[in-house]
Amino acid sequence: MSIPNKTYEMYRGDFLALGIYVTYADGDPVDLTGWTAKFIGKLNLTDADVDAVLNLDGFIGIQTNPVEKGRTRVIIHNADTLALPTSITRINYMWQLTDTLSNVHTLEKGILRVLPDITIST
Repeated sequence: MSIPNKTYEMYRGDFLALGIYVTYADGDPVDLTGWTAKFIGKLNLTDADVDAVLNLDGFIGIQTNPVEKGRTRVIIHNADTLALPTSITRINYMWQLTDTLSNVHTLEKGILRVLPDITIST
């Protein structure tokens, strides 16, 4: 399996919602009931998990009734990036799901570029 390597950009202090639709090879959605999602971002790949600048729990399913199978998302809230430097910040991230048997599935990895906001709020 090839893990997508992506790049996202956002402004410091902005809100960003990311979503992925998880399917089997035949296109049927994976039932993610009981699974957990994690999005972790580090300034350096060698940083310990406790030193990550982003350590977010994801959502399984879009908030619909019933929950749509195969959907997962991560929300980066405004406050999550306010403590970052006021210069362009390059964050190495990995987005993973853990199934009900504790198997880890990496959905995506890459770079999140956080650009300085024009107001330079602190």
